[in-house]
Amino acid sequence: MRRIRVGAPRYGLSDANTDGMLVKIKCHACTITHCYRPADLITICGDVQLDEIAGFFRCESCGRKAFLSADWLTAQGGDFKGIRLRRLVGVSLVRVYDWEDGTL
Repeated sequence: MRRIRVGAPRYGLSDANTDGMLVKIKCHACTITHCYRPADLITICGDVQLDEIAGFFRCESCGRKAFLSADWLTAQGGDFKGIRLRRLVGVSLVRVYDWEDGTL
């Protein structure tokens, strides 16, 4: 676990978006890696720090949450050429109703 100094500045997704960074989320169980733009993740997670991002996701391949980790991906110029990037197209909400039977 990373130690955070008291009074240390908080570096969140909005700061990473300003700096032009990407977020890499990897599943260590099935070794699948996806890269995201911080602006897209702000829509889903809010402006959170790096160590909080993985808790919002579940691996699409194996369905596990415990093996996910997030890391900053810093690349310059030509390094972005071969990176596959996932972009947020839209958010759809599913409405689920819970019913309880009772007597009058």
